Amino acid sequence: MSRIRLLLVVISTFFFLACASDVPPDLLEEPTELSEVEAQFAVKKNWSVNVGYGTGKQRLKFVPALTADEVYAADYKGRIWAIDRKTGKKLWKKDLQKLLSAGPGVRGDRLYLATQEGQLLSLARQDGRLLWSAQLDSELLAIPLATDEQLFAATIDGQIYGLNPTDGSVLWRNSDRPS
Repeated sequence: MSRIRLLLVVISTFFFLACASDVPPDLLEEPTELSEVEAQFAVKKNWSVNVGYGTGKQRLKFVPALTADEVYAADYKGRIWAIDRKTGKKLWKKDLQKLLSAGPGVRGDRLYLATQEGQLLSLARQDGRLLWSAQLDSELLAIPLATDEQLFAATIDGQIYGLNPTDGSVLWRNSDRPS
């Protein structure tokens, strides 16, 4: 066994023994009594909308995308909603018939989502129609990020893509995997 490994075993043993030791009751401090907290302001709910199943048991993070006028929300079952930000009225709903893993991202007049099969999708913000799809080498778990010139996507296998946001063509790809 190497010296570093032996040292780690000894340190870990002392740590676990220290955590397991009993503290005599006379050394324990009583917890401080909680004090009342007065609210500084009242929260007013303007609207509420049900937007599907979220992530189910998949531990994915679907965060709504905001613009000045709309909220875009998606669930893992492939449904996406456009909601008026001021009124909460559903503007449109689209069922992509694909299991999603990330999104929505928003830039300009487009939305970007990723499927569990490694597809990157571009939708029109106006009505949710599919503009293009690009097949990547593996699944995306992060929201695609767009600028006017490029769309960035990171896949679960460590690759980062730069794509053309207009048509989904791959401009470049970088990998942190050893060659």
